[in-house]
Amino acid sequence: RGEHASNPFLFVSSASTKDPQTRVAPKGITNLQVATVVPSTPAAWGLSSSFGRGRAYRREPGYLEAKERFQESMVCALDRAMPGISARIAYAEVATPFTQERFTSATAGTSYGLAATAAQYITRPRARTKIPGLFLCGASCLPGHGIAGAMISGVLAAAAVGGRSIYQRAFAYR
Repeated sequence: RGEHASNPFLFVSSASTKDPQTRVAPKGITNLQVATVVPSTPAAWGLSSSFGRGRAYRREPGYLEAKERFQESMVCALDRAMPGISARIAYAEVATPFTQERFTSATAGTSYGLAATAAQYITRPRARTKIPGLFLCGASCLPGHGIAGAMISGVLAAAAVGGRSIYQRAFAYR
């Protein structure tokens, strides 16, 4: 509906667990990434409907206020799931659909590639292309969006290059 949820659901991931070296956070600090679904309309982020791509939205007072309210709702939701964690936050950074669009040119700031609709699933590119030696993988390819979809598409691309046994080995239960 183009509105922020009053009690957002969260996806929580720990970059520090994925990379225990100190590249994602200083020693003694854990890097958590917290995500949810948000509207991508300018109005939902305190911007006028005349907002344009080239405009410096990052300094707009309405945007900064909306971003702050959103961060507070995320921290409250995280604190309900992990009591006491809000008091332990050393640093927080919020990325919005406009941040995503600015850095990746993703339409409406989507972070998961093509729209997750039935029509898009039918037409998503496969690993093999008509160009010899060019293979595709990523969130916009089959099998679909998200981290798991992107990872599986990488396995499918590797299997297209190196043979089906790669796919079978990647998904073998041991």
